[in-house]
Amino acid sequence: MSQIFFTIITTTYKRPGLLQQAVESVLAQKYLDWSLIIVNDSPTYDYSIFENNTQYKDARITYIRNDENIGKNKSVNKVLNAYIQNTDNGYCIFLDDDDWLSPTALIDLQQELSERPKWLVTQRVQSDGTPFTVAKAIQHSYMYFTDYLLRRKLLGDATHILRNDIALQARFSNTVKNGEEWFYYIQLPRQFSYAELGTTISSGYSPAGLNQHMQVTYKKNTYILFGEIKNLRMFVYLLMRTIKSLAKI
Repeated sequence: MSQIFFTIITTTYKRPGLLQQAVESVLAQKYLDWSLIIVNDSPTYDYSIFENNTQYKDARITYIRNDENIGKNKSVNKVLNAYIQNTDNGYCIFLDDDDWLSPTALIDLQQELSERPKWLVTQRVQSDGTPFTVAKAIQHSYMYFTDYLLRRKLLGDATHILRNDIALQARFSNTVKNGEEWFYYIQLPRQFSYAELGTTISSGYSPAGLNQHMQVTYKKNTYILFGEIKNLRMFVYLLMRTIKSLAKI
């Protein structure tokens, strides 16, 4: 397998302090073949530490400021459309602005991808190492629709590492501004592999489930996304969500 080049995609909204921690975790990697693309989706917020400070003027970092708030999903699509090259030795990593990479994340991923290329899923963990991502069943590979969404063989948020040519086969929702990442992954016609490897440390994810506000948003998004259906799997999943929402009325 040829040397891997990682493109790390991070969108940010009104959290320059947390973003700084994420960026520093990338700069601290001993694996050097990477680029970091930051999209600031809060154009009127003070991000001068990135716009004016030479501390982050590394040639491998690209900083983009949106002219208006368009949401995380469109911001990531913007990067996929303009910055990702269709190569089989390039990989995308989606890193939230309130997450950071473990000290050996890219070295560990290089080794894992030599055995399990194309689409790898790894754990997000708390700062003490406790995983947010839990596997109820360990198997060689997983189907995103049946094993992750339906059978729930993997629980909790995870980190996805996608080979560029696969990452470019889909886009995130254009009608939902934030969240609903499944909309993207369910379009990918590939199985994924899972490694119990804590590559990403998170300070912003709660495993407690949906609060009342999130439940309202979940229901609203369910109906909105019917207008963006790309395949039968997506239709079935949205139908199941609709039935689940109606059952709670």
